[in-house]
Amino acid sequence: YCYVDLYPQYNGFYHAWFKKVELVNNSSNEVSFERTSGNDGCYIFTEVEGEVQVGQSYDLNTTRWQSYYWGNYGMYNSVRLFIDFNIDGDFFDPGEMIYQGNYPNKDSWWGRVTANRDINYTFKFDVAPDNPMGKARLRLMTSYYYPRYNYSWWRNACINGYYYAYRRYNYNYGETEDYIVDFTLAV
Repeated sequence: YCYVDLYPQYNGFYHAWFKKVELVNNSSNEVSFERTSGNDGCYIFTEVEGEVQVGQSYDLNTTRWQSYYWGNYGMYNSVRLFIDFNIDGDFFDPGEMIYQGNYPNKDSWWGRVTANRDINYTFKFDVAPDNPMGKARLRLMTSYYYPRYNYSWWRNACINGYYYAYRRYNYNYGETEDYIVDFTLAV
């Protein structure tokens, strides 16, 4: 899996991070995993693992903190979810970016929000009945603004954050968390 692009000379500006992440099976309401944290920095491999049953639907519920703002306008922010469904070690295959949700506009991956508050966002996804069995990564990303210079970068799980042409601010206003999902048969 790719490491998220980071420029150490600016890595102190996190301004947006996940406070709580919870993966829930919609059929059973069983919690596959739950994690509560603070400002862990730009990237963290959480080592948190959860079982995900093939043929089932899931909600990934997140609470993120947004501290950066510009005047009274709020700032654009993005929340993105990637899952390596085919267990091939990357997030570039069709369907591996899940962007449907409620943040703050339905079916959008970014929107304008005000600062100094919790923001809740839910991703909904289905696991195909013929999904391969085994362990893979789930990558959750949030950032102030979005990959601005080239909007197609929002599909890239290796880039996060505000992005100028000269790459000065790439990644530095957000957080990325990796989790492990174990695809199993439904019981």
